[in-house]
Amino acid sequence: TAANLVAVNGGIAYSTATAFALSAAGTVGAVLVSGGAGAPTWYSAGLAGELFHAGTGGTLDNDPALFWDDVNNRLGVGTNFPSAGMLHLSDSVLDQTKPGLRITDTTAPVTLLVTARDTDSYIGNTTNHDLLLVANALDRLHITAAGNVGINSATPNTRLEVVDTSAGFATSPLTITNFSSTADTEVRMRFASSATPATRYAAISALNTGADNIALLFYTSTGAAFTEKMRITDSGI
Repeated sequence: TAANLVAVNGGIAYSTATAFALSAAGTVGAVLVSGGAGAPTWYSAGLAGELFHAGTGGTLDNDPALFWDDVNNRLGVGTNFPSAGMLHLSDSVLDQTKPGLRITDTTAPVTLLVTARDTDSYIGNTTNHDLLLVANALDRLHITAAGNVGINSATPNTRLEVVDTSAGFATSPLTITNFSSTADTEVRMRFASSATPATRYAAISALNTGADNIALLFYTSTGAAFTEKMRITDSGI
């Protein structure tokens, strides 16, 4: 039956158990949500850009923590103002102190974390697995779970291992540079076997004696007294 229907501008016809009826008119942009066996209802949109999703019990919901910027094509998670890149994670809306990205392979399991914290940024894992940086599909920087770092080495045996291969000629896999041609400019490599490495160490230094002529200097320290002990001049003396 019609149940004495009265026209409603914008209303939607639906069936009750015994008759047809009309819903109330929705507001502009609202979404009609089924009430199951009951009357449908209108769900009004939130802020422009907020994404709809299934909430508790599968009901339609919107959340300011999920935001799509359709002008710049950016997705914000935890922010209504994604400012860079295609994906912007923040704690400005979410009640989180460490906004970040977690990627998990549940087979091992291995977890990668990318997090911005109050005083620093964090890229790494909390599982007993190595961390790799890959370029051109090759393992270029490899940090083992034990803390060894390999450059062009997937199996570093020391805290830092730099590997290069050049059969039949010299290679320079590591260069330490002071990018200045001013006379008396030095660049040093320190060797410390002390609980106070800032003041107790030995060093090898390259000294620019002028006109980009380079001498090699050797330093040692007696207590905190750090002095040059030997020099090989740019002429070999």
